[in-house]
Amino acid sequence: MQKIWTDKFTVRTYEVNLFQELDLVHLLNRLQDAASRHAETLGFGWQNMQQKKQFWVLLRFLVQINQIPVWKQQLQLETWPKTADALAAYRDFLVTDADSNMMVKATSMWLVLDAETHRPVRMSNVLSSLEHTSNRVAIEEKPAKVILPQESDLMHHSEILYSDLDMNLHANNVSYIRKVLDSYPIDFLKVNKPASIEINFLKEAHFGQKLSTFLHSPLNSKEHILSLQNNDQVFLTVKLIWKNGNK
Repeated sequence: MQKIWTDKFTVRTYEVNLFQELDLVHLLNRLQDAASRHAETLGFGWQNMQQKKQFWVLLRFLVQINQIPVWKQQLQLETWPKTADALAAYRDFLVTDADSNMMVKATSMWLVLDAETHRPVRMSNVLSSLEHTSNRVAIEEKPAKVILPQESDLMHHSEILYSDLDMNLHANNVSYIRKVLDSYPIDFLKVNKPASIEINFLKEAHFGQKLSTFLHSPLNSKEHILSLQNNDQVFLTVKLIWKNGNK
C-alpha cells in the first residue's frame, strides 16, 4: 500500500481556459480524483465505505497556487493522508512540474458520515490504524472556517442540473465552484487569476434546487468572500484571493 499516491499527467485541451491555463475547476477535479483513487488502494474507497453504510464528505479545502499549470505541461500530483482527530481526517496534495518546481499545494478536511443517520462517525471507528498516514506536510495550517460578513451583493442565480450530480445523487463538490466562478463578470476574469481558494462545504444540494451566488466583498478588491445560498440556507462559503496576471 502506498503512503503517498503519485500520478503523472499532462494538461489537456479540455482542461484549460481561454488563457491556455489549467482551469481551477479541473484542478480541483484532479485533486479529488487522486484522493479517491488513493483511498481505494488503502481500503477506504467508495465501494468499501458503501459496504459499511458510510461515506466520505469533503468539509473544507485550501488550495494555494504558486504558478498555474498551462496547456500541454507535464505535471506530477502527489497526495497522502496526513493526520486525524476525533471526527476529521486530513489529506494534503502537491503538484510539481517536470523540474520539481512547486506549482500547487493543498490541504483538505474530511468527515465520514453514517449513510442512514447522516451523523459523523468517529475516526477511531473508521481508521483501525494510522500506519498509512505520512508525516509529510504540504500546508502546515488546517483549512479554516470561512466567516461571512453581513454585507452582500447578489451576483448570479443558478440551479442544480443533471450534470452537477455525483454518484450519491448530490451536487458534486466541484460543481459548486463552477457556479461561483461562472458568477463573475468576464472583464474581471480577463485581468485576474486565482492565487488561493479556501472552501467550506456546508450543505448538500440536490437536483432542481435553486442557488444564488453572493459576494461579501468589494469586487475591486483582491480578497473575496462568497457564498452559495438558497433563502436562509448557506450551502457553501469561499475565500478567494486573486492576483493580476491575465491580459
